[in-house]
Amino acid sequence: MTFKLPIVVLIALLAAVAGAGTTYVIVPKTDPEVAELLRRQVELAEEAKAKREASQKAAKEFFKAPDIEPGNGQDFKPQW
Repeated sequence: MTFKLPIVVLIALLAAVAGAGTTYVIVPKTDPEVAELLRRQVELAEEAKAKREASQKAAKEFFKAPDIEPGNGQDFKPQW
């Protein structure tokens, strides 16, 4: 009776491995709808990355410091 729990755990692990193996063999791996969804997600992620980079570049250009340095006798006027 003292070995009852380890045997139950062993049976549960074997059942889990058998279920996972069965699922791996039976479930199709190349579902065209899933492949299309993944391709679209990658495309959208690349578009979002390009937009973020363009936005960051535009913000850097907008907030770029002018060539005027303090103390060189020039007025500090906005260059807009």
